[in-house]
Amino acid sequence: MAEDDLDLDVQQKKGGGKKILIFALIGVLVLGAGVTTTVLLLGGGDDAAADEADDDEEPPKKHVKKKKKKKKKKKGHSTPNFTDLQPIVVNLNDPDSGVRFLQVAFTLQTGSSADADKVKTYLPVIRHHLNLLLSSQKFNDLKTRAGKIKLQRTALKTLQKALEEISGEELVEQVYIRSIVGQ
Repeated sequence: MAEDDLDLDVQQKKGGGKKILIFALIGVLVLGAGVTTTVLLLGGGDDAAADEADDDEEPPKKHVKKKKKKKKKKKGHSTPNFTDLQPIVVNLNDPDSGVRFLQVAFTLQTGSSADADKVKTYLPVIRHHLNLLLSSQKFNDLKTRAGKIKLQRTALKTLQKALEEISGEELVEQVYIRSIVGQ
């Protein structure tokens, strides 16, 4: 009888291990499906929101890519240079949000160190145009990802236009927003 009890215990342990393995596999599959669904839903929603914000405008990314290709053909492959601007603080005329001050820190990307040096000589002009742009913003628009992307694209267009008028070149390839603070 003792031998029969031993055999039964061994068989029950094997069956219990299979159950644990099956439940673990089901758990991993459910977790994987949940992560995949979340990534697909959140990933697609942000791009759609950004596209809705710029329905009437041609996306500047296409415009910038064309110009990058032209610059690369002229100058060869070079590493990008980044210039951090000091944070810009402006007064907002936005009674709806209750935010009176807006502080934004930008980083400018140029295609070469020569372009970065030229950008540094035009910093007063760059800050002037960014001040004008920021003071016309609504803080509630800047809270969303789509609003930040729209600000980034508008800042890039504004700076490229201003720098082309002054220097004859679009020195800035991309504008990045490091921080946005409203108070």
